[in-house]
Amino acid sequence: NSLNTIAALIRTDPLRARELLFGFADLSRAADGPPESTVAREIEAVRAYLSIEQARFGPRLRVEVELDEAAGAVPVPTMQVLSV
Repeated sequence: NSLNTIAALIRTDPLRARELLFGFADLSRAADGPPESTVAREIEAVRAYLSIEQARFGPRLRVEVELDEAAGAVPVPTMQVLSV
């Protein structure tokens, strides 16, 4: 679905499609990364995912992410936050 969303935007909004493609690449790299990450890096992956989902669902999707700065350094397994 993510790639279909990006493909649909190529003709109508190529700059947005490019941004989403970079976000998709970041998300793929995060999934293939080392077994341990930090909350801050995991939140970056969540934001990349949400960017793609926002393109799919438009105004029907509203998300607010709040993170205490101190929590960003906490170690977690890779993709743990996104899979919850």
